[in-house]
Amino acid sequence: MYKVIAFFVSLISACWLMAQTERISIDFGGAHSPFPWNNINDASSGSVNGLMNNFGFATTINLSITNAFTGVNTSGTQTPNSSLGIPSNASGDSFFGNMVDFNGQLQPTATIEFDNLDVAKEYTLTIFASRLATDNRETEYVLSGVSVDTAYLNPTNNTVNMVSFTMYPDANGVLNLSLTAGPNNDNANGFYYLGALQMEYASDSVYPQELEVLSPNGGEYWQVGRTVDITMRNTLQENVVLSYSYDGGVNWSTIDTVAPFTAEYAWMVPNTPSQQCVVKAESVSMNDESDHLFEIADTQDTCRIVVIGSSTAAGAGASTQDSAWVYRYKHELYRRDTRYEVLNLAVGGYNTFKLIPTGTPIPSGVNQTIDVNRNITAALALHPSAVIVNLPSNDAANNYGVDMQMYNFDLMHQASVQQGVSLYVCTTQPRNFSDPAKIQIQLDTRDSILEVYGNYALDFWTATADVNHYILPQYNSGDGVHLNDAGHKVLYDIVMNAEVDEVCAIDYVGLTYDDVSIELKLYPNPCGNELSVVIEGGSVESFVFMDETGRELWKTGACKIADGVYKIDLSGLEYRAWMYLKVFGEKENEKFLRTFPIVRLY
Repeated sequence: MYKVIAFFVSLISACWLMAQTERISIDFGGAHSPFPWNNINDASSGSVNGLMNNFGFATTINLSITNAFTGVNTSGTQTPNSSLGIPSNASGDSFFGNMVDFNGQLQPTATIEFDNLDVAKEYTLTIFASRLATDNRETEYVLSGVSVDTAYLNPTNNTVNMVSFTMYPDANGVLNLSLTAGPNNDNANGFYYLGALQMEYASDSVYPQELEVLSPNGGEYWQVGRTVDITMRNTLQENVVLSYSYDGGVNWSTIDTVAPFTAEYAWMVPNTPSQQCVVKAESVSMNDESDHLFEIADTQDTCRIVVIGSSTAAGAGASTQDSAWVYRYKHELYRRDTRYEVLNLAVGGYNTFKLIPTGTPIPSGVNQTIDVNRNITAALALHPSAVIVNLPSNDAANNYGVDMQMYNFDLMHQASVQQGVSLYVCTTQPRNFSDPAKIQIQLDTRDSILEVYGNYALDFWTATADVNHYILPQYNSGDGVHLNDAGHKVLYDIVMNAEVDEVCAIDYVGLTYDDVSIELKLYPNPCGNELSVVIEGGSVESFVFMDETGRELWKTGACKIADGVYKIDLSGLEYRAWMYLKVFGEKENEKFLRTFPIVRLY
């Protein structure tokens, strides 16, 4: 039977190892809801095998959409009644269908299926949906298992009402929930909705009690005043006290007390600079702390990496933002060291012409304009230590050949080198082109990028392409153009393994170099095995030599031979050609970076 309820009461047994009520929470829509919610983003064919329960463990229960919805509504309430236990990300969006044609689509019914259920157990399903509107959008829900039951809910401006079913699955362990417009629905398109669903059932499963501090776990560099995530593996049904020590565990200060199952806590780093820091999580039954020491530092340095490109860098294909490769990269660098800042200027649909330096003439016959807010010039204006360019296939889609693309990449590269910034160029990525000529453009451009940029090329092709130069099925988001979550994870791993962050001279990055007026002279230039640097009113700390592609050749400290005079012994550097020299120094307590072209002849 079903009932309409105005609040949701969670039923969790206080006894961990004996019979208990398990709950599975599901958010249907594009916005990501946090633990313990399962997120279904694909309205046409979304599925999850092994739905996660409220204890953070995968169950044997599966969900799949067997009759598609039309799409995702994002106009639900952002203020659900707190008694529901539903986050705003879950209440604010939903899947929808329609009885009357809408933008060329018609989905008079939709169905989700739960399988691998225990035929001997009753399951309670509680459903919520919301749509800000003025008409009646009543939705009919029909649950089929060992029996059939029907319920009605009007999502219009709903903040508190839900419907609930209790039923045994059929003989195959299946429950089907079908949706359509209800009899009182007077919307012109007959829209109906599914926003959030919670399933409860009795369980005698035994789950291990775990409490483990995952981050910080040693080696992190966290700056005073920054907000960072303390993350844990936490399956306890009791509160956990978080605390930290800045003297290696001798004395402890309480951070906060968090609820059962909390896995993540946003912490503003306190003003207690120390290299002897530890975080501890403690309950009445167990505790854990960071395995090694981390540092809290009272510094404001920043190492900035800027990403420019098109839809893949913008996150297309990933189910949620935090699954996209740039977000993963940004999050992981910051987790390790808060000095790292990754800025993303990518825009879907862009090609190399969109990103070349401001003021570059566009060739005749090319109908493109430079985006001066997202191109290489805009990226360099942010004073990065590195720029990553990710342009998978839009040039080939527009029939821009390898020569055009490589010329445009070279323009970006030259602009970067002139400012002493390392440029990393991602190769093309597989795309399911039906035109062999476009596939050949992709292959030729891939090979040219790898050859020209060497260690500064990021190979996004090899791990994601099949023998026909299409996207490997396990990485295809479904459109033959973009990578799914697993594919984005592959790209993230490639960038992490390339150690792009190593280009940062971490103590000097992120500063406003142009505000520091400094006079530097180099001689002789061209040079041999010795090079002198003269500075007026400041000091030099280190030197970095790069080849013309921006690849770092050699790094050395400064050898001061007199006030304002430094000598560099180049005998240990085998490279003899045109190159760049980065000079890092300080004047009047302000850090500076200057880059000079030099030639070494002998």
